[in-house]
Amino acid sequence: MNFMSDQLGFILKVLLLSLGFSIVIKYGGQLVAIAPTNLNAILGITILPLLIAIGLILRLNLKDQSNVK
Repeated sequence: MNFMSDQLGFILKVLLLSLGFSIVIKYGGQLVAIAPTNLNAILGITILPLLIAIGLILRLNLKDQSNVK
C-alpha cells in the first residue's frame, strides 16, 4: 500500500509542477520579449535534450563509481 501512495504522490507532484509551469509560461511569457531568430529557435529546441543527456551521463558515472567500490 505504501508503494501505491508513493506513486500517487509522485504523480500529483509532477501534475502540480506541470500546471505551475504552464501558468508561468502562459502569463509570464508575455512579459519576456524574445526575438524570433533562428538561433533562439535552435536553442529552444536543443537545450532540454542536452540537459537531460548531461543528467543521464552524470547519473551513469555516479552509478559506475558506486559499483567500483
